[in-house]
Amino acid sequence: MTTTPGSEELAPQPEGWRERWAELPPTIQGLLLGCFAALCYSLTNGCLRHVAVRIDLDWAMWVASWKAMPTAVVGWILMASMLRRGESVIPPRGILLSLIANGLLMQFLGNVLFQFALSRAGLALSVPLCFASLITMSAILGRVVLHDPLRPRTLIAMGLLMVAVVTLSQGTRAASMTSALSWRDAAMGAAAACGSGIGFSISGVIVRRSLRHGISLAVSLGYSSTVALCPALIAISHEGVSSLWHQLDRLEFASLLTAGVLNAIGFFSVSEALRHLPVVRANLINASQAAFGGLMGVLLFQEVPTWWLLIGTLITISSLVVLGTERK
Repeated sequence: MTTTPGSEELAPQPEGWRERWAELPPTIQGLLLGCFAALCYSLTNGCLRHVAVRIDLDWAMWVASWKAMPTAVVGWILMASMLRRGESVIPPRGILLSLIANGLLMQFLGNVLFQFALSRAGLALSVPLCFASLITMSAILGRVVLHDPLRPRTLIAMGLLMVAVVTLSQGTRAASMTSALSWRDAAMGAAAACGSGIGFSISGVIVRRSLRHGISLAVSLGYSSTVALCPALIAISHEGVSSLWHQLDRLEFASLLTAGVLNAIGFFSVSEALRHLPVVRANLINASQAAFGGLMGVLLFQEVPTWWLLIGTLITISSLVVLGTERK
C-alpha cells in the first residue's frame, strides 16, 4: 500500500471514549446519563422488590441502609483520594449542614418510605406514584430555589404525569390482590410512594445546589450517604442484628447487595446529569422507570396487570415523548 506525503496527517486519528464523550453537547450528556441512571434504578427496584419480605418500618430502614452502603463506600474512597492529592473534603458550614440534611431526607423520607411502599403496594404501582410526586415537587423547588426555567412542553409533560397519577391510583385495589394485604394497607403503600417522591425531589435540589457551589460529587455523596446509614441503627436497636440478618436467604441477600451496587451507579449517574440539566428535566427523564417498574412487577413478581396500569404507564411514556421533543 502506498501513501502520499502528508497522508498520515490527513488520516482520521483514533479517539478514546473520553474524547468522544467530551465532544457531546452538555444536554446530550445529561440525557444519556439520565437514561442510564433510570435503567440502573429500575434494576435496583426489582432487587428491592425481591427483598420486600416484611411490611414494617424496621425492615424498610434495614434494607434502605444496606442499599446506601455501596454509595457511602465509594464516597469514602473518592474522598480519601482527594485527601491524598491535598484537596479539601470539608465544605463550608452551610453546605455541610445541607448535605447532612440531604442524607437524612433522602433516606428517611425517600428510601425508607419507598421500601415500605414496595411491600404494601407493589412495584408496578409504587414506581409511577413515586415519580409523579417527585416531578411535581422538583418543578416547584427547582423554580423557587434554583430558578430553573419551566418551558411549555415541560409543563405539558407534568400535566400528563398528573393524569397518570390519577389513573395509576385506580390500580391500588389490584395491588392489594397480590397478597393478603387489605385495601387500607395498599392505600398506605401508595401514600408512602408519593411521600418518597417528595423526599427524592428535595434531595435532588440539594445536590444540584451543592454542585453549583463547586462542591465535588464525591464530597456530596460521601457525607449524604454516610448519614443515610443511620436508619439501620434504629432498626438494630429495636430487633438486634441477628434477628434482622437471618430474615433473608442467600439469594435474597445477593439481591440486596446487587441493589446497593446498582443504586450507587445510578446515584452517580443522575448526580452528574444534574450538572447539565435542570432538576425537573433530569427527573422527567428518570421517570422512565415507571414503564420498567410496571413491566417487572407484572412479569417477575406476579403483580396483577390491569387496564389502569397499562393506560397509566402509556400516559407516563407520552409525557417523556413530549419532553424529548422539546427544543432549547
